[in-house]
Amino acid sequence: MTESVIINKEKINSWVDCFMSKSRNYGMVNITSFSAGKLLAYKYGLDHKDQLIKHVNNRKDTYISLNAFKDGVRRTDHLVQIRNIVVDLDFYKLAEYQNKTLLEVKSLVLDMLKQYSMDQIMPMPNLMTYGHGIQLIWTIDKGLPAVLGWAVQLITKDFISKLKMFNADPQCIDLARLVRVPQSINSRVVESVVLNNQAYSYADLRSYCEDLVNPKKNKKIKFNGYNRVQLKTTTYRIKDLETLAKNRSTNVGKRNLLLFWH
Repeated sequence: MTESVIINKEKINSWVDCFMSKSRNYGMVNITSFSAGKLLAYKYGLDHKDQLIKHVNNRKDTYISLNAFKDGVRRTDHLVQIRNIVVDLDFYKLAEYQNKTLLEVKSLVLDMLKQYSMDQIMPMPNLMTYGHGIQLIWTIDKGLPAVLGWAVQLITKDFISKLKMFNADPQCIDLARLVRVPQSINSRVVESVVLNNQAYSYADLRSYCEDLVNPKKNKKIKFNGYNRVQLKTTTYRIKDLETLAKNRSTNVGKRNLLLFWH
């Protein structure tokens, strides 16, 4: 008899739950505002969640980073935890939507998403924000390490290709991307609605991406090597494993070392 394993995934009850939670608290999100011609940057961790909400409410031209960074420095080399996938729909740039209201387009997008979800083409986003254009956000349960950024970018590209009819922005693959903060004011108030209150595991999202499920034999992901900090940290950890194995009168083994590195 096979026992079923129940995995409790994080719940998304409001927009802020997409950006931080108890299991997605490594690093800090970046808040960027434009005021009187100046760019102002702030950083927030889970301990300051309430202050973040208060800070951005009804604030003009305010954006939040999709993911978390070391010390809140929004650069890909400071990325420490991937928390979301976003697709920007710039439908207003297409002639066929210029005579439609935002609410009319929102309804069309929702209909398409529901159909995609039923046909298992794309999962329903966790959050939709809208003010000028429309943004769709999928939240990753417990987050992902920065080293899986290449896979998240492939998933994002896949979602973008499936939403081309709404002029999905190809620049959304940027892991340091900012998105408009719900309840802020960017030419108009940015509204949000939770479409699915359960975060997605990496395996859930991966299953929708053909390039990850059935990678082409001639298509290889380029590996640029470890940086010096990663290499040094990994080496120290391997030495710790070898010391522990020695104390237990055993050895680490080449296979385990390979699995550790990759």
